[in-house]
Amino acid sequence: MLERVAQEERTLLAEVASARSEAQNTIETAQAEARKILEDSDAALARELATNPFLRADDPVLAARWGGGDAAATFAALRATKDSF
Repeated sequence: MLERVAQEERTLLAEVASARSEAQNTIETAQAEARKILEDSDAALARELATNPFLRADDPVLAARWGGGDAAATFAALRATKDSF
């Protein structure tokens, strides 16, 4: 009887260890996927910031070119130009 209980306990412990291992693999996969998503998002945001003047209305170069005294005025000037493009 004790041997059977001991065997059942060993079997249960092996199942728990296997489930833990699977869970750890799932966590690691999810973390890797999340890092990839963040990297892709960062790259997309950097690209958008580099190419979209509306996101850079506070840039002194754009303000000088479009005559805006502040970011809101620069944005408005860019918007007006785009509206009449």
